[in-house]
Amino acid sequence: MLSNSSEDVIAERFGSSASRRIRLGAIQWLILGAVGCVIAIMVGTGYFAMQYRERALEVAERELNNSALLLSRHFDQQLSDLQHVHEDVVAQLGANGVNTADEFERKM
Repeated sequence: MLSNSSEDVIAERFGSSASRRIRLGAIQWLILGAVGCVIAIMVGTGYFAMQYRERALEVAERELNNSALLLSRHFDQQLSDLQHVHEDVVAQLGANGVNTADEFERKM
């Protein structure tokens, strides 16, 4: 068997599992913990920012759809009003005895 001094020489020369293991002090653990917290905060912030963006896009899309629906209803109402005006003009001309374009030209 080797003496303690020869085991130390072999361990120093070829390395042992105990000497390869990294031992961290309190400052290193504090730094690693702080880095871990910063990374966790960054990931959480990114996640919540993406969620906020998605919700904002959904709200904007819903508002655009509502605006388009309101505009289409307003446009349909305006066309309906115009159609009623045309029907009233035709009814008025029919009441005056104007049924054809030639009769209309003669009366004008």
